[in-house]
Amino acid sequence: MFDRRLLLAAAAATAFLLVASGASADPVNTFAGVSAPSHVKPVTSASYTVGLTNDASSPEAADRAKIAIPPGFAVDAVQATTSAAGVCQSSTWIADGDLIADGKINLTRPGLSPSDELCPGATLTVVFSATSPGAEGIFTWTSELLRGVISFALAGAQPTVQVDGTAPEVAITAAPGNPSNDGSPSFAFDADEPALFQCSVDGAPFLACFSPQTYIALGAGAHQFSVKATDLAGNEGPATSYGWTIDTTAPTT
Repeated sequence: MFDRRLLLAAAAATAFLLVASGASADPVNTFAGVSAPSHVKPVTSASYTVGLTNDASSPEAADRAKIAIPPGFAVDAVQATTSAAGVCQSSTWIADGDLIADGKINLTRPGLSPSDELCPGATLTVVFSATSPGAEGIFTWTSELLRGVISFALAGAQPTVQVDGTAPEVAITAAPGNPSNDGSPSFAFDADEPALFQCSVDGAPFLACFSPQTYIALGAGAHQFSVKATDLAGNEGPATSYGWTIDTTAPTT
């Protein structure tokens, strides 16, 4: 015969273990990192920003940070500031020993006051100048947030930048027939990578456009539509064109 008392005792013991194990799990210091710009051309100097945010659920404030410089990048003119949160005030962080050493940007709080630390929920914003390498690829600003020598855990991905020197190519995917009797033609187009488009018809200046692009009340005769793209790194590709004739005259029998 099944003993109901044993079942109840086992259930109570299991519940106690679950509560005890949950209560014994200590919260972990974590942080997240972001960066801008996301895309740059090769061998180009630009201003970069890396933001390191101490998670609001972290039990402790951070007092040091490091950002690894990707291979081929040259970095200078570093400035680092924190936002205010909790008992921490906004402050300007300084070099932790040598500002740039061992391939890293090394930062620490400016004084001994806890108010200059990076409290949970606050962000350390690091702005610097950097020249990108000649090689294309995705490069990582491997970042660390620390309290003393103890590293915080990274939540999410490390911030990255893509070095891109290749111009986008545009394809016209839909266009009126040739000839056509449609005086308000529409064109669809796409690029081989994320990009912004500019369009022109009959030699007019290129203007920002989106697919599909429609023109109103074009007259009879020969026309030419052109579209070009600029990718996120600023590379502008050559224009792709389509020529056609609008014929609105009925045939004579």
